[in-house]
Amino acid sequence: MKTEISKLERKYWDAMADHDYETVRDLTRFPCLVAGKRGVMSVDEPTYKTLFEQGGGKNMKVNSITDEHIETAEDHALIAYVIELDYNGQAMKCACTSTWAKEDGNWRCAMHTETDLEEKA
Repeated sequence: MKTEISKLERKYWDAMADHDYETVRDLTRFPCLVAGKRGVMSVDEPTYKTLFEQGGGKNMKVNSITDEHIETAEDHALIAYVIELDYNGQAMKCACTSTWAKEDGNWRCAMHTETDLEEKA
Protein backbone atom coordinates (compact mmCIF):
# COMPACT_ATOMS: atom_id res chain seq x y z
CA MET A 1 0.00 0.00 0.00
CA LYS A 2 2.92 2.38 0.66
CA THR A 3 3.98 2.13 -2.99
CA GLU A 4 0.41 2.91 -4.08
CA ILE A 5 0.29 6.06 -1.92
CA SER A 6 3.68 7.19 -3.21
CA LYS A 7 2.50 6.73 -6.80
CA LEU A 8 -0.75 8.61 -6.11
CA GLU A 9 1.16 11.55 -4.63
CA ARG A 10 3.42 11.67 -7.70
CA LYS A 11 0.38 11.39 -10.00
CA TYR A 12 -1.15 14.38 -8.20
CA TRP A 13 1.99 16.50 -8.71
CA ASP A 14 2.29 15.41 -12.36
CA ALA A 15 -1.35 16.40 -12.98
CA MET A 16 -0.70 19.78 -11.38
CA ALA A 17 2.33 20.30 -13.63
CA ASP A 18 0.31 19.23 -16.69
CA HIS A 19 -2.61 21.54 -15.76
CA ASP A 20 -4.84 18.42 -15.74
CA TYR A 21 -7.76 19.54 -13.58
CA GLU A 22 -9.85 16.40 -14.09
CA THR A 23 -7.14 14.15 -12.64
CA VAL A 24 -6.46 16.53 -9.75
CA ARG A 25 -10.20 16.77 -9.02
CA ASP A 26 -10.60 13.00 -9.10
CA LEU A 27 -7.73 12.58 -6.63
CA THR A 28 -9.09 15.18 -4.18
CA ARG A 29 -11.63 14.73 -1.39
CA PHE A 30 -13.84 17.81 -1.02
CA PRO A 31 -13.81 19.79 1.07
CA CYS A 32 -10.05 19.41 1.47
CA LEU A 33 -7.77 21.09 3.98
CA VAL A 34 -4.74 23.02 2.72
CA ALA A 35 -1.98 24.68 4.75
CA GLY A 36 0.88 26.72 3.34
CA LYS A 37 2.12 30.26 2.71
CA ARG A 38 -1.43 31.62 2.52
CA GLY A 39 -2.41 30.09 5.85
CA VAL A 40 -4.93 27.34 6.52
CA MET A 41 -8.17 26.85 4.61
CA SER A 42 -10.92 24.37 3.97
CA VAL A 43 -11.55 24.32 0.22
CA ASP A 44 -14.70 23.16 -1.55
CA GLU A 45 -14.63 22.01 -5.17
CA PRO A 46 -15.71 25.31 -6.83
CA THR A 47 -13.08 27.25 -4.84
CA TYR A 48 -10.45 24.63 -5.61
CA LYS A 49 -11.18 24.90 -9.33
CA THR A 50 -10.84 28.70 -9.16
CA LEU A 51 -7.49 28.42 -7.35
CA PHE A 52 -6.32 25.78 -9.83
CA GLU A 53 -7.25 27.96 -12.81
CA GLN A 54 -5.38 30.94 -11.32
CA GLY A 55 -2.17 28.90 -11.66
CA GLY A 56 -2.93 27.99 -15.29
CA GLY A 57 -0.26 30.24 -16.76
CA LYS A 58 2.47 29.02 -14.42
CA ASN A 59 5.02 26.40 -15.43
CA MET A 60 5.97 23.72 -12.96
CA LYS A 61 8.34 20.78 -13.20
CA VAL A 62 8.91 18.24 -10.43
CA ASN A 63 12.62 17.43 -10.22
CA SER A 64 12.55 14.99 -7.32
CA ILE A 65 10.56 13.62 -4.41
CA THR A 66 12.81 12.26 -1.65
CA ASP A 67 12.89 11.31 2.01
CA GLU A 68 9.41 9.77 1.90
CA HIS A 69 7.83 8.62 5.12
CA ILE A 70 4.52 6.79 4.77
CA GLU A 71 2.14 5.38 7.36
CA THR A 72 -0.91 3.41 6.28
CA ALA A 73 -4.08 1.95 7.71
CA GLU A 74 -7.06 0.32 6.07
CA ASP A 75 -8.87 3.55 5.20
CA HIS A 76 -6.24 6.29 5.47
CA ALA A 77 -2.59 6.99 4.77
CA LEU A 78 -0.14 9.70 5.72
CA ILE A 79 2.82 10.72 3.57
CA ALA A 80 5.59 13.23 4.28
CA TYR A 81 8.45 14.02 1.89
CA VAL A 82 10.74 16.64 0.42
CA ILE A 83 10.01 17.88 -3.08
CA GLU A 84 12.30 19.86 -5.34
CA LEU A 85 10.69 21.62 -8.27
CA ASP A 86 10.99 24.49 -10.68
CA TYR A 87 8.03 26.84 -10.41
CA ASN A 88 7.85 29.50 -13.07
CA GLY A 89 11.63 29.37 -13.48
CA GLN A 90 12.34 29.49 -9.74
CA ALA A 91 13.90 26.51 -7.92
CA MET A 92 11.93 25.53 -4.82
CA LYS A 93 12.41 22.94 -2.11
CA CYS A 94 9.50 22.14 0.22
CA ALA A 95 8.61 19.69 2.94
CA CYS A 96 5.12 18.38 2.19
CA THR A 97 2.56 16.20 3.90
CA SER A 98 -0.65 14.70 2.58
CA THR A 99 -3.42 12.72 4.19
CA TRP A 100 -5.18 10.25 1.90
CA ALA A 101 -8.61 8.81 2.74
CA LYS A 102 -10.11 5.73 1.12
CA GLU A 103 -13.78 6.26 0.26
CA ASP A 104 -15.87 3.91 -1.87
CA GLY A 105 -12.72 2.00 -2.79
CA ASN A 106 -10.88 5.08 -4.10
CA TRP A 107 -8.02 6.99 -2.51
CA ARG A 108 -8.46 10.76 -2.34
CA CYS A 109 -6.24 13.46 -0.87
CA ALA A 110 -8.08 15.05 2.06
CA MET A 111 -5.32 17.34 3.35
CA HIS A 112 -2.05 18.76 2.03
CA THR A 113 0.59 21.00 3.60
CA GLU A 114 3.68 22.65 2.14
CA THR A 115 6.53 24.35 3.98
CA ASP A 116 9.34 26.05 2.09
CA LEU A 117 12.72 24.83 3.25
CA GLU A 118 15.48 27.25 4.07
CA GLU A 119 18.79 27.13 2.25
CA LYS A 120 21.50 25.53 4.38
CA ALA A 121 24.47 27.79 5.07
